[in-house]
Amino acid sequence: MSTTTFDQCKLHHQTELRAKVNVNKAHKSGNMYAAGWRREYCGQGYTIGTSFTKDVRDQEACDAEVAEIGLQYQEFFFNLSPLLYEKAVEEQVKLESPSICNPLYRPDFEHGSTFGGNLSITTDHFSNIGHNDFDANKRTFGVFYPVNKDSGRLARREMGYDGVGNYFVFDDLRVAIDLNGCDGVVRVIWRSTEDVHLTSSATAGDKFGRIGTSIQINKRLDESIRKIKREGGVIEDKIRPADHRRPKKRKTT
Repeated sequence: MSTTTFDQCKLHHQTELRAKVNVNKAHKSGNMYAAGWRREYCGQGYTIGTSFTKDVRDQEACDAEVAEIGLQYQEFFFNLSPLLYEKAVEEQVKLESPSICNPLYRPDFEHGSTFGGNLSITTDHFSNIGHNDFDANKRTFGVFYPVNKDSGRLARREMGYDGVGNYFVFDDLRVAIDLNGCDGVVRVIWRSTEDVHLTSSATAGDKFGRIGTSIQINKRLDESIRKIKREGGVIEDKIRPADHRRPKKRKTT
């Protein structure tokens, strides 16, 4: 495993580089950003590529930073539960899914950089209602921590952080994790499609917030990979320019 230390600023940087994503019906408040792999349009058809940044000139450096985050989270997951980590890796190899730890499509199984296909980041007191994840993997790994909004660095009580209402709740299990009960980083593993879960509304003053992150293999990504391979398509190892995005449909009046 890697020996990297947790650098919160990389996650904060990702939210500055990426546009907000449309959230699902479970959303109540806050913002979400996405990194990792997705289906995209590439001139003559669909292929698989990494999620775009606001400015394509940032793409390669941004993907490299996501890979560093993935390696950090890989270590966190392994240290929390080696058994569940190994099961997650076996599952990813079976799905033939690309990894956020590697900016190329082909996962580097030999060197252990196989972990998750998608990274979601929530900010600004994000909250939602109880829901199940729409993922291809069986287990999702999440990391939550309070931050200074300006710097993106970890906030602690000694710095004045005093959040209220931060709970990560599993309805069916009748379990609520008090995120403010830990003066630091909270790591959680849950069953992606089985455990109904939610993030409660919270406040933390003007200076502070909380970042929530999770790593998973999006179901749509998995379906797209299977469809491309079934139809004889080729998934290339390269970063694609922004002008290969599929044009948006214009609204008709």
